[in-house]
Amino acid sequence: MVMPRILIFIYIILSTLGLSSAIAQSGPTTDPQQFVVVPSSGTGTYVGNAGLKAAITAANAATGPATVVIKAGSYSLDIGAPLPPLTKTDGLTIRGEGSAGVRIVIPCDPSIPDSINGRLFTLQGSYIDITNITVVMQPSCAAYKNVPFGIESGNDFSITDITLLNPTGFTVIGTSSTAPQRVTFRDIHGLNWKAAYGLSAINVVQAQSILFEDILFNAGDVCNSDTRSVQIKPVGLTDTIVMRRVSIFNSAICTGSPKPTTTAVTLDFSLGSIVNVWMDDCVFDATTLHGVEILSSGSNPTFAGNIRFRNCSFNAQAGGDSVFISLKDPNANMQTIEFDHNVMVSRNHAAIVLDSASTGIARALHFDGNDINTATTGWSGPGVAVSLGMDNFTFIGNHNTVADTGTPVTHPGSIFFQTTKAVQNGIIQGNFSSVASTTLDTSGGTITPSAVSGNIP
Repeated sequence: MVMPRILIFIYIILSTLGLSSAIAQSGPTTDPQQFVVVPSSGTGTYVGNAGLKAAITAANAATGPATVVIKAGSYSLDIGAPLPPLTKTDGLTIRGEGSAGVRIVIPCDPSIPDSINGRLFTLQGSYIDITNITVVMQPSCAAYKNVPFGIESGNDFSITDITLLNPTGFTVIGTSSTAPQRVTFRDIHGLNWKAAYGLSAINVVQAQSILFEDILFNAGDVCNSDTRSVQIKPVGLTDTIVMRRVSIFNSAICTGSPKPTTTAVTLDFSLGSIVNVWMDDCVFDATTLHGVEILSSGSNPTFAGNIRFRNCSFNAQAGGDSVFISLKDPNANMQTIEFDHNVMVSRNHAAIVLDSASTGIARALHFDGNDINTATTGWSGPGVAVSLGMDNFTFIGNHNTVADTGTPVTHPGSIFFQTTKAVQNGIIQGNFSSVASTTLDTSGGTITPSAVSGNIP
């Protein structure tokens, strides 16, 4: 029996070195310290509003893993004296408990800078989890830039099961000099989102490895100009952002006239580089400018790797494009942009625009299997579903539907594809239009070389 003797010998050696206990154990040797917060009606070490702040402050400063347990109830924080930045790097969990839920009310104050007005948590550490909390902004706070979660630096953050009431934004990730890594947002519900004052629900300044999953924002009736639901405009390298089942509804329902311009998703690498952005099963509804815009207008060498939209829906209102791609920076160098099996709705405008002012390079633009709907109001002339002004594209197996909501129906047909300048390397195959349509109008410029076949009509 050689093996048992060998095992016994190894165990004796490890015991001599003091390592046998390390093999027998895994994970931390002690349970996380707990800091329990109860509502003002309760009793304990951390009670009410002051207790909430004291518990989070103490846990943040504790040595070793720590957990703040917030019992069900309503709490309020003084925005004039916000929570300190969470800088802990060895494990911090902030968890709401109880079937009745935890509500934290964030008041606003016109004397407080926008950078912290409405800020609940500023994360600068590592291994921090926040879960099961409802954050309430006062309706009167819509005049301020309220962004409850600021992820400024560090790594390994998890923000899950959060409800926001009356927010004007949700999160800003990164700063001009720092890029957080490995951040997860899951099960986030923003109700009565007020897309105000140029804010984005999700604003990525710099980041690496970010996951958004199961995010829902339902807009209210207060908007301001130049609003983006999701803005990814890095000042440095931003790598691998994944969005799954992200839905932002009615971002153009605003009071007043004229209505502001709203865009669902902006990917702008004028100042920095975007490597991978993947969006699957997302819905962006009722924008007034663009559903998706991919831009580069800077003067620095930039690079974008792979951008993909799959099984998403974009609904652009009057005057808006579902997809607008404009690479005005001659140094722009994008690898692959893919739009696969999406629904793209536009009103009185082209659904897809590849901007003729583009001078940068996109090595491959793929539009495959999309449902393109160019709805109109009182349309009296041909409409264009796809405007071609860039090189290196494929349109394969797309479906174009034209819906005229005006009376009488006066349109004489539609143009499925129209060039706006001479372009190179275009493939247009197996596309279908539901109306009498000119499949390809090259009056704006030729496609050289081209492959056009199997399109109906």
